[in-house]
Amino acid sequence: MPPNALSKLVCRKSEDNRVLGFHFVGPNAGEITQGFALALALGAKKKDFDRLVGIHPTDAESFTSLSVTKSSGESWVAAGGCGGGKCG
Repeated sequence: MPPNALSKLVCRKSEDNRVLGFHFVGPNAGEITQGFALALALGAKKKDFDRLVGIHPTDAESFTSLSVTKSSGESWVAAGGCGGGKCG
């Protein structure tokens, strides 16, 4: 099954992984953007997203467990998990 959504944080390593922006492509993107805009305005860091408790099952919860970095070379496609209310 193809990915249901794409979630990505853009962080500045030299500033303790301060989140500069994010990308989300998928269902309810407008609602997710509205919610995370405040976090960015307040200077959130990657560790803040890691501590966040995700509402399950939603696409937005993917931001609480992002671990693949561009430099790692790992596949960004998640196996299993939930998104859009569909688990598997």
